[in-house]
Amino acid sequence: MFRRVPLLASIGLILVTLAGCSDEPEGSIGRLALIGPDGNVATINADGTNLSPLTSDAEFGVVYSQLTWSAQGSLAFARSSVGGGDGISAQASSTATVVDPTNAQRISGQEVETRGPSAQSISATIEVISPEGERSSHFVSFPPFYMYWSPNGERLAYLGASPPRLQLSILDPGTGDTMPVFNSQPLYFDWSPDGDRLITHHEGTAMELLLSGEPTSFVDETGVFFAPAWTADGIYLVGLDGDRSQLETRDIAGNIKNTVELDSQNTSFAVGEGGNIAILERTTGLAGTLTVVGETDIELSSEALWFFWNDQRNSLVWMEQEGDSINLYTWSRDGSAAVSIGSGRLSRYWLQTYLQFFDQYALSHSWWSPDGSSFLFFGTIDGSSGIWLLDAGGESDPTYLTEGAEAVFDPR
Repeated sequence: MFRRVPLLASIGLILVTLAGCSDEPEGSIGRLALIGPDGNVATINADGTNLSPLTSDAEFGVVYSQLTWSAQGSLAFARSSVGGGDGISAQASSTATVVDPTNAQRISGQEVETRGPSAQSISATIEVISPEGERSSHFVSFPPFYMYWSPNGERLAYLGASPPRLQLSILDPGTGDTMPVFNSQPLYFDWSPDGDRLITHHEGTAMELLLSGEPTSFVDETGVFFAPAWTADGIYLVGLDGDRSQLETRDIAGNIKNTVELDSQNTSFAVGEGGNIAILERTTGLAGTLTVVGETDIELSSEALWFFWNDQRNSLVWMEQEGDSINLYTWSRDGSAAVSIGSGRLSRYWLQTYLQFFDQYALSHSWWSPDGSSFLFFGTIDGSSGIWLLDAGGESDPTYLTEGAEAVFDPR
């Protein structure tokens, strides 16, 4: 997406020790879509029952990726096939322009990792399964490496490499129509609450409102941040006031409604329920200071790597590196103290694919169970690798769910 400086060189391999892994988090409900060890897509209940395959053809040259649920229960995922034998051929690019958020300089031609199969010719489809179980397949002109349903579930925005830069397009699964929207790099975006417009943050500092009329420049005084957020309260972005950075809330005309002073442009943020905003500021290195502002004002960590809101539980989960382990913590805005919920070695795949871009994925994916009782962890705990459920209250040991590379909860 988005093209951020690779993290693995900064983090290294994160190892783990954690004893006990048998108790199921109390109250964990719902079902998940997952990609299993054979590369195929399946669904499974959160208690480990009813594993139901959705695909069976994952083999050399066929890759499934980007499991994405809509709020209404439609599941989308990308299917990429090397060789162009069963779809529209797309050329994969192994180089891209990278923006270093720490110094706002463009680095042209730097090699970056591509998602999915590495090949010169790839055919791609987006597979969609409706809540009623009806399946449709839609050929697209490039392999998507990110997908994001509109809030009403009627359209699916997807992003991929399409020279000369990254291409943002939209699929209407009901009609099968696709529409190119924007070609730029790097590229982050969010849907409007009613799903009729997009706000993009691209080229490092530019922002633009798209759809529902002609594209319009939104604001030109932005900092070098990553994903914007659009809620009923307005559009959130990092702006500049002279040489000072600030988190701004703006209306669609660009007028500033509220501001929060920042210490760094290298900032990620997410908007939670009740007007609370989680802000991660990195002044040096990968880790940074995680605070919550709004209805509650509190500093949660000075060494946070990533975070995810849980609106059902009104809480936040974040990760810290301590020695050779990743530790996970939760905090609830009811005023209770932070709780340790586990530690482990993150899978390389999840680290590279998702956590580099956690602020964008936090807009479109749910790794929380629908009741907010469990958070998904992908990696190794107590010598067992796969998909784990962590008890959000820290009262039960992690539960091993199944083997697999990734999973995401049906948010219903």
